[in-house]
Amino acid sequence: MNNWVSSLCEKNPSYCLNDLILPGTHNSCSTQVNSGVYLKENTICCNNVWPINSIINNWAKNQNYDIYTQLNMGVRMFDIDISVYENEFYTSHTFIIDKLDTLIQQLHKFNEESGDIYVLKIVHRYNMTNDKIKELETVFNNEFQNKIIYPHKYSEPLNIKLNKFKEDGKNMLIYMENTNHNFYQIKYTLYSDWPNKQNYEECYNYNKLKLYNEFNVLRNHRNDIFIDMNWTVTPTAKEIILGLLCCCCCYPLTLEIWVNKFNDKLNDFINNLINNY
Repeated sequence: MNNWVSSLCEKNPSYCLNDLILPGTHNSCSTQVNSGVYLKENTICCNNVWPINSIINNWAKNQNYDIYTQLNMGVRMFDIDISVYENEFYTSHTFIIDKLDTLIQQLHKFNEESGDIYVLKIVHRYNMTNDKIKELETVFNNEFQNKIIYPHKYSEPLNIKLNKFKEDGKNMLIYMENTNHNFYQIKYTLYSDWPNKQNYEECYNYNKLKLYNEFNVLRNHRNDIFIDMNWTVTPTAKEIILGLLCCCCCYPLTLEIWVNKFNDKLNDFINNLINNY
């Protein structure tokens, strides 16, 4: 699956990004919590004592695979939070996840081995001042200048034939929060919403009745906006407490079973949309 977009375009040369639904992940870099740095307060939180360690790791961890593995599995849309701590860039999810260099190395590796197109949505979190935003832009420019699809060269990337990007050697489409940079700006070119519901029914109704209808109205007026539709769930205090009380060693498994049951409904949601389209 590491080049499925390219393979698809070989059979369908007229395809643009607007013709595709790209599978993505939420909090894409959140595979582990390497530090107890709680970014909201810029303080240290003890995360090596049960049950605090279980709660932190299972709440902050959203993915089982790193970005490189996800890319090779076929994921093509990544939601990445970036924060600054002690003057260094980190991927984050309330807590520090890993240094930005780790993400950059994984992207380089995939670009060299495959070069299939993918999308990064960069969200600025803690301590991301205007100066740091410009510094972050410089980092991406220096590392991936030959791979990035820039607005000044491709004004409507969603409506350009994907084979054109391949011919030009470009495969990284970056949407970034705020306006103090030269990438595609989330404010003007991306529509995203995060349901953050606690059960299947609430998430299904929110996505179907609110988001999907809003997206359709928006797309009827503009076809240059990237639509970022999320299927996410957050455990309630009930799930967390039950997981801890039932068996501390089974706590991660308890949450995994709960989330898997929720995600099983995603196919129902997609199929219903297809049947009603």
